[in-house]
Amino acid sequence: MDYSKLSGATISERDKAFAQEFANFVNGSMCSPDQTGRELTKAHRYLQQQMFKVFLGFMKQLAHNYQQGRYDDRNEWASRLSAEAYQRLIECDLIFDPEFPTSKYYNNVQTYDNAVGGSLERLSSLFPGRQGKGSDLPCHLCARWSAVVHP
Repeated sequence: MDYSKLSGATISERDKAFAQEFANFVNGSMCSPDQTGRELTKAHRYLQQQMFKVFLGFMKQLAHNYQQGRYDDRNEWASRLSAEAYQRLIECDLIFDPEFPTSKYYNNVQTYDNAVGGSLERLSSLFPGRQGKGSDLPCHLCARWSAVVHP
């Protein structure tokens, strides 16, 4: 399998070089994932936000790969954990991804899409939690996360 073409998205040469350098760092130079993660939190808060977006992009891709069976024994734990966490973030209305296969919105989007002949103009009517009312952040996220991390 050619993992470099897995996402199908176009990526800049700089982003590609960073991803390769990070993979090299993790593969041979990193002493501790916990200490490295802790060190990243010392960056400027705006940069923390941007780094977290990279993390979420990585988690999203692993979650989609898991749902499509694109994993093996070497990354099954990371892929399954990503899929479970990503699903929970969707359920809590913290992330919107109608294309995630087991999303609570997935069936509604497909049904709505078919009912109106492919138009998604009023898609937001299907997502009452996404219309400025805030989200139910607690929604037992900690309990679910704990069960996934510590089976």
